[in-house]
Amino acid sequence: MTPTYCLYLDTPKGRETILSGEKDPKRVHRVVTGRSFTKRLKKFGHSFQITRDNKTMRFEALERICLDLWFEEAENGSTQD
Repeated sequence: MTPTYCLYLDTPKGRETILSGEKDPKRVHRVVTGRSFTKRLKKFGHSFQITRDNKTMRFEALERICLDLWFEEAENGSTQD
């Protein structure tokens, strides 16, 4: 079963859903590290939360998942040549 990721932005006014029900962890990573999202995070009192199947996860864990996927894709691509 494919895990589902969600991304939330916590602000002083409340929680805003940025991504919901996303199957691709690389897309969540791209949004978190993107320019417009990082600009929003620089504002006072803003933070983000990532969930995987409704359980909070750390950004470092998301990076590790994306790195493992990259290695897997690179390995599969090199064996097909």
